[in-house]
Amino acid sequence: MPATGIITEYNPFHNGHHFHLRETKKIGNGQPVIAVMSGNFTQRGQPASFDKWLRAEMAVRAGVDLVLELPVAAAIRSAEFFAEGALKTLAATGLVTDIVFGSESGELEPLNKIAELLVEEPASFQIILQKYLKQGLSFPRARARTIAELLPGKTGPEKTLTAPNNILGIEYLKTIKKFKLDITPHTITRREADYHDERPGSGKIASATAIRNIIYQNLVQNPTPKPAEDDDRITSIISGITKYVPQSTGDIIKRRVKKGEGPADLKSFQHLVELVIIRSSRQELLEIPALNQDLVNSLLRARRQQQSYQHLLKSLTSPTYPGSRIQRAFTQALCRLTNSRLDRLTAKFPPYLRVLALGSRGESLLAKLDQQASVPVIINPASFITEADPDSQDPLTLHLSLEILASDIYSCLRPSPKTGQSGLDFTRPLIKV
Repeated sequence: MPATGIITEYNPFHNGHHFHLRETKKIGNGQPVIAVMSGNFTQRGQPASFDKWLRAEMAVRAGVDLVLELPVAAAIRSAEFFAEGALKTLAATGLVTDIVFGSESGELEPLNKIAELLVEEPASFQIILQKYLKQGLSFPRARARTIAELLPGKTGPEKTLTAPNNILGIEYLKTIKKFKLDITPHTITRREADYHDERPGSGKIASATAIRNIIYQNLVQNPTPKPAEDDDRITSIISGITKYVPQSTGDIIKRRVKKGEGPADLKSFQHLVELVIIRSSRQELLEIPALNQDLVNSLLRARRQQQSYQHLLKSLTSPTYPGSRIQRAFTQALCRLTNSRLDRLTAKFPPYLRVLALGSRGESLLAKLDQQASVPVIINPASFITEADPDSQDPLTLHLSLEILASDIYSCLRPSPKTGQSGLDFTRPLIKV
């Protein structure tokens, strides 16, 4: 049973994602769709607005057939490693023959040319790249200028090379070429909303950023209600997003917000990060993958002045080091993702396939997955471990341990203390619709 793969975060699932899913089914001639999705923390180093089970439910209710979790060791890293982890996960299914991704370009050929250049990386590439890095440009911008110089007239303006979905698309194509994966790529044009748009436009498609902003802004305007006002408050919180999400997404969010299961409390997240940064030594900070010597020196100086999350983020952000990298570093520190652990985590990737949810064709797809996958298929970690061991030398145990830790940290961010249980990876059932 061949399947089409998509790489997602669904933070939350919205009309733009629904368009992508419909187009994916057309391109795949109706074959099942397998989504690999970030867990409780996203590639930009933030907690997802709602937990991985809720977002997986959004996906299958909208038409995805099976949702796999992207291990946290890949989900909270740079675009290169995020893409590599996601593509290797899809390839390990033994079922995915094609992937479909959205891009600002909407054209595969120019993105393919860039990917080929990055895989081949001629000697001149590093020379030109270092020239731009020494000028103080961030790595993505320096790389974009290097590519434009080596492929003049073939890649479009620099903005094309720094657009977020184009960047991810190039990394997907690069991974396919680098590891010779038997997967055919396709791209569609991202519609209406820009990835970074903080406010929705006039149409029915808004960026996930804009939708999250509406949710959090409505929470600020509707603090701690009296019980009798609860339904009115919930309606007020989600009323601003109903235009931009499928009804199934709106219903799920409404139900979970009412139960106190979301959205994640960002202030609590920031306080947890502050505590981790305060207690970390120089050597421990140097172990964080997204930090280097310069950033650690800056962080220690900033920490002496003030220890708030926003102060630390602002102090470390620069044209050379974008805020997304700093946020990833903070989340990596919180989730105990270190360089020494990465050596074990990447030795064999993925070590397993974790299934979060099944759609209408999910049962038959899961049966095929069990037969075809090149690694173990996991529904519940209890089949492999009984408790988290982040110091394990075994890659599978270590990956699962970090997932359990990430879920337990995320539980601390739930609005209601009653919903903040630990060990949810052991107790949450497989989602089926």
